[in-house]
Amino acid sequence: MKVFRKIKEIETITQEQLIDITDHINLFIKETGIRNGTLIVQTLHTTMGLIIQELTEPRLCRDIIKHLNCIVSQKVEDYEHNDIDKRPEVIDKINEPLNGKAHIQSLLLDQQLFLDIYDNKLTLGKWQRIGLLELDGPRENRSFFLKAWEDTGALKLNYWIDGRFYPVKRPLKLSNLILKNRNF
Repeated sequence: MKVFRKIKEIETITQEQLIDITDHINLFIKETGIRNGTLIVQTLHTTMGLIIQELTEPRLCRDIIKHLNCIVSQKVEDYEHNDIDKRPEVIDKINEPLNGKAHIQSLLLDQQLFLDIYDNKLTLGKWQRIGLLELDGPRENRSFFLKAWEDTGALKLNYWIDGRFYPVKRPLKLSNLILKNRNF
């Protein structure tokens, strides 16, 4: 089985930023030549997260960040992590970020996504995009990890329709599968 790995670095320009990384991922898939397989994307930072969402709509992107800020306290003093004087492991106390809030926000997000590769690209819904959410920027070098591998061997596909499995000889594109009056 062929396995491909890559670490991609990006720069963030604001403290909180939602970055669409879908095109970076699809380019990686094309570079690997994988037709059908599986991909993992993983953030390499504890103050970042991953989401699958409609990222082409800027108002929604702002809403996502706004509501993360409503859920998690904005007060620096609410986080023991921000009490630098009580953290002996911190060497550079002047430049250590007060980012307790970002660590807690990242707990509400995914750190890894497992995604399907079909026909040499990500299997996503019409509006779905992959987003990397920066919670502690701006930063020059923020990284995410990509790992992809091919499906091996014969894959037996079945569709579940009306309580029964129906075998198919070749995969159908989801956009071509139109079923009316079906209860799934």
